[in-house]
Amino acid sequence: MKKNILFIGYGDLGSRLASIGQDDLVITGISRSLKPTIIPDQYHSLDWFKNSAQKVNLLKNYDCLVITLTPTSFDEAGYEKGYEEGMKLISNLVKNTSFKKSLLISSTRVYKDSEEPITELSNVNSEDFRAKSLLESEAIYSKGINSLQKTIFRFSGLYDPEMKDKILYKQVDEFQNKLIPISANLNRLSRDQAARIIMNFCINKTDLLLLNVSEPTVLAQERFKMLFPEKNFDDFFRIDNPGKQLDISNLLKSKLLDG
Repeated sequence: MKKNILFIGYGDLGSRLASIGQDDLVITGISRSLKPTIIPDQYHSLDWFKNSAQKVNLLKNYDCLVITLTPTSFDEAGYEKGYEEGMKLISNLVKNTSFKKSLLISSTRVYKDSEEPITELSNVNSEDFRAKSLLESEAIYSKGINSLQKTIFRFSGLYDPEMKDKILYKQVDEFQNKLIPISANLNRLSRDQAARIIMNFCINKTDLLLLNVSEPTVLAQERFKMLFPEKNFDDFFRIDNPGKQLDISNLLKSKLLDG
């Protein structure tokens, strides 16, 4: 039997989920932006900042809720509005709806850069306004959603599969005698893989509450050497921070990577 999914913030990830989940999911999508490339089974266009009182015809119960948020701008005010105010408005939007389980997509940006492996219990970066807004949205979600199980996935940087090493290729191909700063550790996640993980969460039983979701961390210098064995990394890039070495052991032990 297909699972009924409510996806708030339906966009690129929602479209990818709809593409691979046709046999398993019935998706209702709500989005602030223009219509996505792949329309779900039901679609509602709603800017919750401008039309928070607008009624949306929802079921009383869903198998799963998925929420993705974005900043309205990339300054502090944009993060506060996009994540903190946005999460409050979404909580109000679904206050009369119950869910068997729910999923908030957050980010590994909440952690401090570290040369040590970062687990779900590692120290967060309370001094960064982006991290603070993300963490506040997680707290609002945990308190405000009527769900039997509430899970948070902290995604690393998302990329389109065909653009995985764009920054490396672009710097080498279009080099203008200027070194580009880069993190020592690179943490990334394919958008296709992210959608597959979300689908597996929606379909399968799991007791995970907080999870780092990323591909294995790679060293920028090693990746460069693999792509350009005859070139010197230091001629194109300079390491300006350690980045994050993510511990994804809990992800690897789960069934979320199946399929």
